[in-house]
Parts: sequence; C-alpha cells; structure tokens
Amino acid sequence: MSGYKVFTIAGASGKSGKAVLDELLREFTIHFPLLELNLSSGKSVIYGTGETPNSWTTIPDVARYAVYVLTRLPPSKLHNRVFHIEGDRKTFNEIVRLYRAKHPAEYQVTYKPVDALEELVQKSEGKDFFHALMIEYATGRVAHDPARLDNAEYPGWNPKQVADLL
Repeated sequence: MSGYKVFTIAGASGKSGKAVLDELLREFTIHFPLLELNLSSGKSVIYGTGETPNSWTTIPDVARYAVYVLTRLPPSKLHNRVFHIEGDRKTFNEIVRLYRAKHPAEYQVTYKPVDALEELVQKSEGKDFFHALMIEYATGRVAHDPARLDNAEYPGWNPKQVADLL
C-alpha cells in the first residue's frame, strides 16, 4: 500500500482508540466552547442577523464517519479527498428558539452586526481570529453546500441533530 497511511485504532502505541481519534481529528476540528451562544446562562451574543444557516456536526459523529470511510471505502475513493459532511443545518436564531422551547426562561440575545466585526478585525491587523471566524459564520461561508455533501458515503449514518444536544 505504498503512498497510503494505515491507521490502527489502539495499535502498537498502546493509546486508546479515543486518544488516537482525538489526535487524528484535532488538526481538522475546531472546538467552539466560546461561541458566546452560552445557552445555559440565559444570554447569547449572535453575530450578524442570526438567520444564516450553518453546518453543525458533533465531534463523535465526525469520528464515527471518519472511521467508517477509512475502513470501508477503497483507497481510490480516499486518496486526496476532502469529505463534506453535515449533521444538521441550523441558524443561530433557530438554535436559541429550540433551546427556549425545551428550557423556558428569561433569555437575552444581543446581536452584533457584521460591519462592526469587520471593523474589529481590520483594526486588529489580522490578529482577531475569533471575530474573523464569526464573520464567516454570520455570512454562511462555513456552511457546506448541500449539493456537495458526502453523508451518503456512510449508509445509515445518523448524526445527532442540534435539538438532540440542547
């Protein structure tokens, strides 16, 4: 298998399968605990109007998908391939509405317009990664094109929906 890396889960390294997957996915996954969509606090900051759909997929669902395609697809379908997957597609406003339906209580949402974010990023001379990323979310540029999704490569893949996690 020259030219292909073979990954074994819990291989000779003695690491658990979870540790190996964490190492494999770390480079490709961004964690967002500080999105300012802190639902349990009763306060959220939403960038832009909050009406732009975005792609949401849990890390365990990404891991399950990766293990499946790496172990089931032929190398010819993997070589230099970028997989576009999506667990759910929701706007920030939809997420807040779903949360409030499950947890009725006082809730405050503050909106920050994209032009204000662009000004912050410009003034930072490229050092404000967080707000630059929030511009991408607010404008929908981080969402996958539904026509290009590769979810079907894993028949029966049933990723969690945002509502399942609230």
